[in-house]
Amino acid sequence: MHLAHLDHVVATAIGRYRIRRKDPDSDNAKDWKARGYNDPRTLENTVVREWSWPCVLVFVDDWRTQEYFREKPDQIADLLIGPREGQSLATLPRDSGTLWVFDHEQTMDTARKEGTTGARARRYRPLALQWGGHMFMDAGGRTQYQFALATNLSTICRTLDVDVVRSWNIGHDE
Repeated sequence: MHLAHLDHVVATAIGRYRIRRKDPDSDNAKDWKARGYNDPRTLENTVVREWSWPCVLVFVDDWRTQEYFREKPDQIADLLIGPREGQSLATLPRDSGTLWVFDHEQTMDTARKEGTTGARARRYRPLALQWGGHMFMDAGGRTQYQFALATNLSTICRTLDVDVVRSWNIGHDE
């Protein structure tokens, strides 16, 4: 698995999201909110509830704080996918498995002028698979920046020894 090459990762497993016992949503799913804890999430201080979603569990030999990842973002994921300028990104729990595509931002009017509509329409290019999300905060804790965490599709295909089949369902509109 891709995560295994990152510093301090000793194992990975498929499981269900573990909620810290001190979090309000450990007893009620409706009490969920983003938090910026730096203390370790361990098997002892977390619980699995019926509202815990499937996820990849990553076991580490040394817990790292948010400050560490601000300085070493390459230790989080292949890609940190953020919003387009002036827009927000709303990645939520259960978005894992989302296929991100490269999409040139282009209006329909521009496409008509350039003659790139219909059969010549641009094609979405598969780029990455999302496996998580993260939120960074400014030093004062006032402004939040949300990112999707993703692994390059090429890395996944190489690891699994598979190819992307582009001709399947080619006749359908994109």
